[in-house]
Amino acid sequence: MHQLITTEMFLPEPGALRRFVQQAVDHWPRLLVIHFTLHSGTENIPKQQINAFYEAVYHRIHDHTIPRCNVGQPSPPVLLRWLWEKQGGAAVRCLLMMNQNLFCHACYERRSGEGYAQLADLLRSAWGTVCGEGQCETDSCFQVERTVTPAGDCRYEELKMVALSFILPVVAGITR
Repeated sequence: MHQLITTEMFLPEPGALRRFVQQAVDHWPRLLVIHFTLHSGTENIPKQQINAFYEAVYHRIHDHTIPRCNVGQPSPPVLLRWLWEKQGGAAVRCLLMMNQNLFCHACYERRSGEGYAQLADLLRSAWGTVCGEGQCETDSCFQVERTVTPAGDCRYEELKMVALSFILPVVAGITR
């Protein structure tokens, strides 16, 4: 099994949060973003449970890419960028950013909505495995195209607004 490398950092102010989001936009020409909330049946969601969830998501995405590669469809390496609110509680807001080609490759699949639905199902399944009594609620999914000018890409503005709505400090993570 692939050895995961996860880097985490605290983003204590809006400028650091904007830079983290901008790095994702700069890294992938077709950025897939899903904003979701993890709910637990307990009072607090421990950090270990969040980390187990991210590991489960990573492995499920990796497993999703294998059949595509076996039929000759290219798939980029799995690299995930995460944001989640550090404040404790029974609900944690999260943002997952990745290369859209992991779920909906521009050359082979034309409907990005199917990729969003697959990803939302994958997140719910992973959270159900990690936290049997909790649920994963998808708040929004969208794509940011780097090839579209920033002035013409309202999805980029939406991404920034969603990220900046998180309660600081925010934990940022990169899993590869």
